[in-house]
Amino acid sequence: MKAKATTHADLLPRKYDDTAFERDNALSGQLAPRRERIEQLTRRLESLQLLVDSDRFSTALFLRRTLKANGKSEGLDEGLDEGLRRFLSRTGDDETPSSPPAK
Repeated sequence: MKAKATTHADLLPRKYDDTAFERDNALSGQLAPRRERIEQLTRRLESLQLLVDSDRFSTALFLRRTLKANGKSEGLDEGLDEGLRRFLSRTGDDETPSSPPAK
């Protein structure tokens, strides 16, 4: 595009700044790999968050089942975050635990 613009410089407005255009092109080239790396790190972080939340839910379910099995369930669900509360309400969580969750 720059070659075309240079060839037809008489058609360009006076405020066109060739140096600024070149600087923006160079900056865009420098930013692209950094953006790609950040996107890759974001995907890895999201995967890690999913694994941590899965372990957290599994451990909370184990603790809840253990406490319920030992008659210590009063007030057990107070203070649970909404996601965990929805999860536990769908599990039919009345089993007695046999062992802690695998990590």
